[in-house]
Amino acid sequence: MNGITAVYVGNHYIIPLRDEVKNSVVTKYYFAGSTRIAVRKDGTLNFLLSDHLGSSSVTTNANGAKTASALYKAFGETRYTDGNLNTDYKFTGQREEASLGIYFFQSRWYDGSLGRFL
Repeated sequence: MNGITAVYVGNHYIIPLRDEVKNSVVTKYYFAGSTRIAVRKDGTLNFLLSDHLGSSSVTTNANGAKTASALYKAFGETRYTDGNLNTDYKFTGQREEASLGIYFFQSRWYDGSLGRFL
């Protein structure tokens, strides 16, 4: 419907939200309900695993092998990364503007290094 394909797995559904295109690379996010569970970037599918705050902390490939991981400090600054998560949605599941190092929290911007909204 309207260019969005719904995929049903058992009693659950997974819906791609939308395609995002940056520098000719297409990124597609998949959801189970309102939870972002996978990302397909440049044809490669990775599953997103979150911590207790909803932050993207681990990605795995289709075989379940870890491809990347990240840890965050208490207020959102990145503490550790191993590999590339291949997603812009990181601390608490919010979209990071990587060139500025800040997050968009639906109505305002947040800087994890300052620990406050801008």
